[in-house]
Amino acid sequence: NQGTRVMAGQSLLDIVDLSSVWITADIYEYELPLIRVGNTATVQLSNFPGKRFSTRIDYIYPTLEGETRTVKTRFILPNEGGHLKPQMFTNVEMTINLGKKLAVPSDAVINTGVRWIVYIDYAQAAMMNRVFIITSYGYSFTGTSCRIVGTD
Repeated sequence: NQGTRVMAGQSLLDIVDLSSVWITADIYEYELPLIRVGNTATVQLSNFPGKRFSTRIDYIYPTLEGETRTVKTRFILPNEGGHLKPQMFTNVEMTINLGKKLAVPSDAVINTGVRWIVYIDYAQAAMMNRVFIITSYGYSFTGTSCRIVGTD
């Protein structure tokens, strides 16, 4: 603007290379053991309906956001044609291979205060409880082993 005063060290403009853009996504704390730099992801933007961009995790930030209990991850997308703009909202989707594990809905697990128990219904047999060794928790519990601890 004409007549604007400029101070020493003041930034007048930013010049950036938009041939590629960074996307940052928040990963919940309990999901951290599942992700690694190099994991693949699919990105969708609302202004490109139906278009999916493929990318990989480029960097996992070393600090946790205390309020949200999340860690920022960075993805890099090539910006061919210059259609991607800084500050656009994205949906980032990652598929993680967990291998074979037992998964149980969280509402099926009983916390006794000492251990976690899952009751198993064997069609014609009595209900059996099992101690469930929790290895991760999200929308469901996953465990590495269950052992029979008795019948009810």
